[in-house]
Amino acid sequence: MMLWNLFLLNVLIMLCCWVVAIFNKRAGIVDVAWSFCIGLNVLLSAVLIETAPDWLRVFIGVLSGFWFLRLFWHLLRRYQSEQQEDRRYANMRRAMGKFQHLGFFHLSGRFSDSFFPADVAAVKYPCRTVGK
Repeated sequence: MMLWNLFLLNVLIMLCCWVVAIFNKRAGIVDVAWSFCIGLNVLLSAVLIETAPDWLRVFIGVLSGFWFLRLFWHLLRRYQSEQQEDRRYANMRRAMGKFQHLGFFHLSGRFSDSFFPADVAAVKYPCRTVGK
């Protein structure tokens, strides 16, 4: 049930970013949301999923979770300081022409990266031989 709730939260975050990117023509918000979603997913999984040993949950939660939240903070500050769209996304938008509204598929790729990190899997399905 918790993974389903994380899934829905990630969908909501990415849809909001898609709407923001449509209106302000700056798709760099995708990177910000991606790093936030991974950090949030890892931290919540480490805290709420109890199948892994405590030491593994703390290790993954602290190191990976805070790494991605640090990355989120860095990307957010960079996004806020930019006056124009990141060159990568501007080139993608130009190449897509009239189909640029389909950039949602790019966002959905970022979404799948954020929802299924190896860290969440390590907490949910730990190796049974670890620590024995």
